[in-house]
Amino acid sequence: MRYVDRTVVESVIWWPVFVVTWLATLTAVTAQELLAAALFAVPCAVLAPRLRRLVRGRWCPPAELPQLAAATLPAVASDTVGALRLATGRRPPTGRFEPIPLPAEPDAARRDGREAFTTLLVTSTPGAMVVHADRRRLITHTLPVRRTRLHRMLRSAGIR
Repeated sequence: MRYVDRTVVESVIWWPVFVVTWLATLTAVTAQELLAAALFAVPCAVLAPRLRRLVRGRWCPPAELPQLAAATLPAVASDTVGALRLATGRRPPTGRFEPIPLPAEPDAARRDGREAFTTLLVTSTPGAMVVHADRRRLITHTLPVRRTRLHRMLRSAGIR
């Protein structure tokens, strides 16, 4: 695949990541916010491959990105409902610590990119946060809420 083709494909892959990231930070998604997310994600997506090359980053988004992106918004909604139920319940919620395995990568740059990407996905939902990372796994603190598809995908065996 030619250089220009790869850059276009990578930009197209990054665009929904930036849109979902924007939308995940909102308390209510309106038509204006959706339009703003779609528009402001374009320059970010166009620049992402160029900036990655500028810093000599060799990491690329995982092949599972479309499935992960599709699972993120429902996970945010489900975790939000679960967190609200916990907050309005009678007994105090107790979370738990859980590992998320990270797949082996051929070099440090790819490993760091994978760790950053997985951390972004985990922390985009209100039901979990990363509290520790090492070369093999992330340790998360999760609320006792219903498991989402994103949760299962991330914990199955690491993103490949």
